[in-house]
Amino acid sequence: MSIFSVIDEKFIENLRLQISNSKMVVVDGNISPSAFSKISELCDELNKPIFFEPTSDFKCLVPFQANSFNKISIMKPNITEMIQMINYALQSDMIRSGKATVSSILSNIVSNRIMETDPDQLELVDIRVLASALYRVLCVGNRNNVSEIVKKGNVTGKHIIVSLGKRGVLWCGPSCCLASDEKSKLAKSNQLVISASDNSMTCHVPTEQIEASLLKDTNGAGDNFCAGIIQAIVDEANVADSSDTLNASIIVPNIKSIQKGLQRSREWLLRFSK
Repeated sequence: MSIFSVIDEKFIENLRLQISNSKMVVVDGNISPSAFSKISELCDELNKPIFFEPTSDFKCLVPFQANSFNKISIMKPNITEMIQMINYALQSDMIRSGKATVSSILSNIVSNRIMETDPDQLELVDIRVLASALYRVLCVGNRNNVSEIVKKGNVTGKHIIVSLGKRGVLWCGPSCCLASDEKSKLAKSNQLVISASDNSMTCHVPTEQIEASLLKDTNGAGDNFCAGIIQAIVDEANVADSSDTLNASIIVPNIKSIQKGLQRSREWLLRFSK
């Protein structure tokens, strides 16, 4: 779309005040790599978190092309977009320079199984492996320490929220973002897996099924899911701003915000049901 050609470095610089007054900057893959690089630079300067919506299997590579992938705080790929990004990382200097350990995480057996399977039919265990691998790439730059918890604006740590269609969502991030009782509850229901090596976690958040015969059009469901999560995070940030509690500034994606995203997506789908 030609409108995106207007979004250049000068255009973005003129948004400095708006970005400075924002809780979070949401970017998708429609803009150019140079524009993404400028947004990342400005957000880094102003300490504002970036929420990235990959958009498509091709456009999801824009942050890599901008050399700004690790500037993202939260991203929401689907399974195929996640695979594309991992393949790009495996073929790039990110892996060859030893800055990430994706190649050691993705064993030949898993890699072969992933390449031979329809992404929508992948087992959850394989999706967890993929999400964990991409998470390590996302964390490159934090002094090469995956387990280091960094804070960008209202978001603590790095987060990947993988949409799984009718299976719900897989959330990957630092395990410290969950309270001990919540970890115990999720682990007992086999929703949570924590990596002992770096204390990262993958958490499966299921969604309520919609009868296939009721679905007329799924376009817009992903956008509504993102909107629900973003709104929940921003709402929490606004509450924190008016609070005097010690932990008020710690705002992260959580089970509640993800469930709000799933609920909003479901409402959108049912709005156009047959």
